[in-house]
Amino acid sequence: MEELDKTHKGFINKQIKQTLKDTKIPTLPMVARKLVNLCMDDMASFADFAEIIRLDPGLGIQFLRIANSAFYGQLEPVSTIQKCIQILGLKYVKSIALGFHLASTLNKYSGKNPNTELFWHQSVLRGVIARQMAQHYIPNRSEEAFLIGLLLDCGIILLAKSLGDSYIQIWMDSLDSPHRLFKTEQLSFDYDHIQASAIVMEQWFLPAILAQPIQLHHTRTIPASTTSEIKQLAQIAYFTGNLSLFKSDSITEDIMDLQTYGQSIFGFDQQQLTDILDESQKEFSSISQLFRNILPETMDTEELLMQAKNILSDLTIEAHQKVSDLETEVVRLHNSCQTLTGSLEMVLEEVETDNLTGLVRRGFLERFLETACEWIQKRQMDLTVFFLDIDNFKTINSQYGHKTGDLALQILAETLKNCFPPKSCLSRYGGDEMVAAVCNIGLKESLSQAERLLQTIRKLAIPIEVIGRKEDIAITCSIGMLFCESGSKPGCAGQILELADHQMYQVKNKEKN
Repeated sequence: MEELDKTHKGFINKQIKQTLKDTKIPTLPMVARKLVNLCMDDMASFADFAEIIRLDPGLGIQFLRIANSAFYGQLEPVSTIQKCIQILGLKYVKSIALGFHLASTLNKYSGKNPNTELFWHQSVLRGVIARQMAQHYIPNRSEEAFLIGLLLDCGIILLAKSLGDSYIQIWMDSLDSPHRLFKTEQLSFDYDHIQASAIVMEQWFLPAILAQPIQLHHTRTIPASTTSEIKQLAQIAYFTGNLSLFKSDSITEDIMDLQTYGQSIFGFDQQQLTDILDESQKEFSSISQLFRNILPETMDTEELLMQAKNILSDLTIEAHQKVSDLETEVVRLHNSCQTLTGSLEMVLEEVETDNLTGLVRRGFLERFLETACEWIQKRQMDLTVFFLDIDNFKTINSQYGHKTGDLALQILAETLKNCFPPKSCLSRYGGDEMVAAVCNIGLKESLSQAERLLQTIRKLAIPIEVIGRKEDIAITCSIGMLFCESGSKPGCAGQILELADHQMYQVKNKEKN
């Protein structure tokens, strides 16, 4: 009987796929196909993206408009693509560009009309909300979250094209409840928009990290076999995909259930969720020009978000009552914890410090940079990040032994401690890579500091012993530098480190030292 069920299910899925394929899903244009490959390539550089801009120069103009929008608060006009990418972040630019081409391709397929304009208004907004949520929940995948949010409901376009007015009416009647639309599809038709979106993902060869969360965005409990990052993105997809973005006089049971989900999975309180929606509204305004060919001419994004804000406004009322009851207990526990402070600090120092070099570990650096990003945006500080990599370190290890390599790392670490101010965050990033994050030294001083550091490193002597004879060897480093001006929007720690690392590799590939 089980085998019969599998056979029947396979036959139905084959029919579904054939029906949707018969609607002639559009193929991606060349620029979009290149962007898909570029977005999945972690080693892609500014030069790779510049080639895309060459193929689609209008895209570059739109990104300059985004970088100069009020959302990014630049003190001076941004006039070059390189500066634009430094402000927005290479991953952000790639994901927004790819999202634009994917959405435009589907929009040409469906045709421009009030229904599709409303669809894309909600879809772009879901993408921005997903990205803002990911910034707090899984920062290194926030750009993938945008694409997932944007394409969550792409199957609706196929079903509307395939089934016509009967389906469009059901969709319009369910605008205030995505969950109800999904259930109605399952009851009324042989397939739903998730199955339809799977066809799009397959024909466009989109990677699993995008396709799987989209397939799971109506699944509350994610399968245990799902990988960690995909699971986190699927949780964002579920919350964003089921969030009501349409004004309604009633709040359904499934929407109320979403409140509990948001609190238990993400741990966001009411203020955090409100801030995420407010930031989403601002970011939507900054990128709406890029998507203007698919969006309505007049858009009231605040009205779309009002339902979500109303739903989430009561999210933590009960929690606040519990907090009030626990305040006395918190005070008691705080007093008890005072006796443990000294021991805890010692343990934390051991956990956060690299044993070989005495520098902080990567996790501490990333947390430091996340805090620094907030201060930079509030115009409270400048930040300079120096990304160092020892040239030919593998040769040192293989020719003189790992003991010599370890000694070189220790001497370089001590050099950093002597070269930078005491409150700088000095980290062993990994292997022979080290990072110095320095506050408030200005761009001119940062450039001078980088040159002084290179000169100091060139003078270092690493003692070795060869066949009973003692001698010294020299080392050199390649340094990438990133300066974040007070009042700018540097993005997140991952974006800062990615850009600084990219600058370092440009130096290393060109001439080293």
